[in-house]
Amino acid sequence: MTPNVLLMQKAKESLQGMWGTAAITTLFFGLLEGAITCIPGLGLIFGGPLALGYIIFLMTVKSDKPNARIERIFDGFKDFSRTLVAYVLVLVYIFLWTLLFIIPGIIMAYAYSMTFFILAEDKNISASDALKKSKQMMMGYKWKLFCLNLRFFGWAFLCILTLGIGFFWLRPYVYMSHLNFYHDITGKLSDTIKDKPVNSNIDPNPDPNSNITSNIDESYRMDDNSNYSPTAEETNENIIDENIPGVGVEIVEIEIEVEEHSEKEE
Repeated sequence: MTPNVLLMQKAKESLQGMWGTAAITTLFFGLLEGAITCIPGLGLIFGGPLALGYIIFLMTVKSDKPNARIERIFDGFKDFSRTLVAYVLVLVYIFLWTLLFIIPGIIMAYAYSMTFFILAEDKNISASDALKKSKQMMMGYKWKLFCLNLRFFGWAFLCILTLGIGFFWLRPYVYMSHLNFYHDITGKLSDTIKDKPVNSNIDPNPDPNSNITSNIDESYRMDDNSNYSPTAEETNENIIDENIPGVGVEIVEIEIEVEEHSEKEE
């Protein structure tokens, strides 16, 4: 799994150059949310299509920036019936689980948190199947998503100090991080943010039978037209300087044996 800090980093990269558009879209989205919430029943009817439309907008920001326009938030209404059923089912299930004391309701809210990401990506899946898929998908990952949300707590506090204005930038940042989380657990996240070795030229599984001379100092590598070649003493010194386990000791032992043999012949 990708660390949460890298999911957030990728979110910022996806929003680069689009922060203004994302903030304006979030402002408009928030105004629509507030308007339908003020009228009883409208929030239940239009909440699902709006939620799906906002996710579609962020998916477009991530994959197709030129087409990421504010009107994308209305794309959810093209799939009105499916999003309406999904939205109502999620609310009902979370409410019922909350009756068993609050904690189960919070757990199930995380279990169904990927529902609209699934609906946005799969146009053929039914609302009930999307809930089941989200619940199954989040098994073992609820805590990871909870920890990801905790990372935004400080930012949320700062947004409060700005009288709520900062939330227009924070909300797309949070949702884009959730989108990366969704792609991560489904195996679709780009490998560009995966952990990479510090030096890709270092072989993590070196061949113990490889030629020792490959470790000789790079300064001895000459052009093809040069006739220079290191002496045996220089080669031995460089091998020993490389601190290759056992090699220096073996060379010293060989030299001692040669000296002892010479003394015996004398």
